[in-house]
Amino acid sequence: MEPIRKRRDFLATRSGPRAARGAFVVQGRRREGTDDDRFGLTVTRKVGTAVERNRIKRRLRAALRQIVAVEKTGGFDYVIVARRDCLALPFGRLTGDLASALKDVATRRPQRRAGGPRKDGAGRNANREG
Repeated sequence: MEPIRKRRDFLATRSGPRAARGAFVVQGRRREGTDDDRFGLTVTRKVGTAVERNRIKRRLRAALRQIVAVEKTGGFDYVIVARRDCLALPFGRLTGDLASALKDVATRRPQRRAGGPRKDGAGRNANREG
């Protein structure tokens, strides 16, 4: 299980597909030319104290080790943005939710970023005169 270390790699996953669960959000991006998956964890200070944030990261790493030992998606960068609910969630459910979120991200197409023009001409201001 290789970690994501560079900020640009964390930011690059934001443009890819994402899957939200109650305790976390998983963002992903396919990497070309490799079959190895990389994982990054993000737990902001709003979530809790340093002790709570470290405990969340330990629980997520342990769940990832179980999942990666069984499944391999092949060449993805994943960033897991943790929420406070990770502390109270039973470990079995945390592992199941994480496995399903990783699978969802690996099978989805990249999302279209908001703000750009749509190809079909539709959008928020399509019927606006001006």
